[in-house]
Amino acid sequence: MCIPATWLYCSYKNFADYQASFFNIIRDVVQIACAVRRQVDPNILPSREIYIHGQDITERDNPNLSIAFQRATLAASELYDRKMIDTRALLRIVYQFGGLTYDETDDQPEGLRRPIASHRRHESPVSPSPKTDP
Repeated sequence: MCIPATWLYCSYKNFADYQASFFNIIRDVVQIACAVRRQVDPNILPSREIYIHGQDITERDNPNLSIAFQRATLAASELYDRKMIDTRALLRIVYQFGGLTYDETDDQPEGLRRPIASHRRHESPVSPSPKTDP
């Protein structure tokens, strides 16, 4: 069965609308909870704006994000191997590009660094096949 692209777009649009509505509900609940807490705790600021964010429903940009993650990880690994950044900085970069939050309070053992000589780029051993006429 073939599904027209417009149907998929409409489905994603509906899901995105549902997600936005859900985030608004969460924001409202948090604002109400803060208002109630503010009545007994003067440390809660009344004018704080609350932002709720979520993942992209359509996943249209996942290929671009994965390429960016790979490139950032390779570049950060190169800096790490050259002892230009420490383990925490490497993990912070990798987690950030992976869409995760890195807890810097955890003790991290020093990682293994590759020798700089192993980073040389080699030519591809497989040469492209020549075009042939059908």
